[in-house]
Amino acid sequence: MNQKDNGVKGVKSIKARNYGNNVVVDLVILVNSNLDIRSAHDIATSVENKLIKEHNVYEFPIHVKAN
Repeated sequence: MNQKDNGVKGVKSIKARNYGNNVVVDLVILVNSNLDIRSAHDIATSVENKLIKEHNVYEFPIHVKAN
């Protein structure tokens, strides 16, 4: 995942675990503090879609922190 392409400034924390045959990821991303909530949400959605498509992640809460 190229951070510059999707608005992610960094990753604060990441935790992953197996849930049966599925992978569950808990991710905290850092975004620009000047973004409105809609833009930050769109970035989180983009990250979610990439994780599903490229890594077959089953479920994940993504938390967004302004930085």
